[in-house]
Amino acid sequence: MSVYIGELHTDVVPAGGAAPPAPAADRAGGTWAAAEHHREACERAAWLAARVAAEGFDD
Repeated sequence: MSVYIGELHTDVVPAGGAAPPAPAADRAGGTWAAAEHHREACERAAWLAARVAAEGFDD
């Protein structure tokens, strides 16, 4: 079964529009809260890496 399409035009448009999203307003402590969240995430990643490491075992 064949399908004939005479002309097909498509446009790619960003979902949010052409402009990048505006930065969020810096609430009181917003920058510090983000830094604290990042520090906690880094500590957890290091803890998980150490937890699954096979160092100290004779495999």
